[in-house]
Amino acid sequence: MRRNILLSTLVLGFPLMSAVACGPDATVDTSQMVSAEDIGTDTASLQSCNATSAQPAGCSYGDFCTVSGSCQAVPAPACTNFELPGASWNPNSSTGPIIYQAAQIRFGPDSLWCPSSEYSKWERITIRLRAYSMSRDLPKTVGEFHNRFYYVTADGRVLQGSGLINNIMTSADGQTTTFDTNFCMPLGTTRFSAGFFFTDGNEYCALATK
Repeated sequence: MRRNILLSTLVLGFPLMSAVACGPDATVDTSQMVSAEDIGTDTASLQSCNATSAQPAGCSYGDFCTVSGSCQAVPAPACTNFELPGASWNPNSSTGPIIYQAAQIRFGPDSLWCPSSEYSKWERITIRLRAYSMSRDLPKTVGEFHNRFYYVTADGRVLQGSGLINNIMTSADGQTTTFDTNFCMPLGTTRFSAGFFFTDGNEYCALATK
């Protein structure tokens, strides 16, 4: 369990203004962040794996199988988002879902997610996450993400992340999932940092840039 966390809630149906209100601090040093397109650089071992199999594809808990067929450790959370809440995931004792990859999908005006009457004032940022669970219990609906998946702002606030999610693609057996997280930031934003984690899972940093 994470200690000394002030847990805020994004109200389902009203995620946009809440996400806007807790945008990135322009003074945050993002030089040590993991890019949203970075799938990690820490080498887990020289263990080989089958890249065509479902993650972790024979790799140990906390590792994932790269396209080259080798096991790699998920990156440690180097962003400032986790400085206040801290990081508590331990591959030797934790059992929660593992976020192993993030990709920047969108960074620009969009009237489908941001306030439609003023969408030209906002940048919609979409970050796609991929995760696996050794317990095969990953959520299949937005409602099932509630109280299980969290978003951490640049200033360290921990928020319910279910209101940010769409395009959920979870395997029938609940072992792997891919889903999008969406944020509306003021027009002119060029960098956006976000932290994510599942209950008892690893902390993951993503950086989106325009």
